[in-house]
Amino acid sequence: MDISFKFSNVTFRNLDGQVVARERLDHRDREKLKRRLSQLPDELSVAMEASFGWAWLGDLMIEAGLKPQLSNCMPYTENPPRRAGSVKGRHRESRSGTGEPCQLVVVA
Repeated sequence: MDISFKFSNVTFRNLDGQVVARERLDHRDREKLKRRLSQLPDELSVAMEASFGWAWLGDLMIEAGLKPQLSNCMPYTENPPRRAGSVKGRHRESRSGTGEPCQLVVVA
């Protein structure tokens, strides 16, 4: 789920990772949004951004019977160059730092 201020873009994938549907969900009418989320299969895992102020959307998904999984769209590198503030071992680099797009992968 790619979350923006006024809407979310949702991509539905099958077990092989193939896209089977895409949908835009409007955030302005929370009751309508909750009804739509409630139509999805119970216990469905949903990868959502773990940033900004989207906790209300995670709460709404839980109320609708879904399982939101927080994710961070930042690829990991095993042996990054050392720099101030970096953590030994695995280090996150932002998309702008690598220039490569990233994928959200959640295993339930």
